[in-house]
Amino acid sequence: MNYLGQSGRMETFGSGAALIRGGTISLTNGSSVPAGESIAVIFQTPAHMLGRDLAIMWWDEARGIWREINATVTPDGRIIGVTNFTGTFVLVMKD
Repeated sequence: MNYLGQSGRMETFGSGAALIRGGTISLTNGSSVPAGESIAVIFQTPAHMLGRDLAIMWWDEARGIWREINATVTPDGRIIGVTNFTGTFVLVMKD
């Protein structure tokens, strides 16, 4: 399966790729994130997956593809992405 990587190029998941967890983020009033504001998408990395090639992906419904968002792994194993939109996000192992 393909996804749009941070480089802006289409990339392919490795043969061992796996969905770890996911969820949908929405605002209580159903609106979008206000201009100039952002939200954090945070997943706890399972201990047995620390050090693996992980990414946070967002489902781009308009284009029908998964898009990788920029994310950082903290020393305690959380992977955090900051974005200005809501939607469905998943933590995946890419390799």
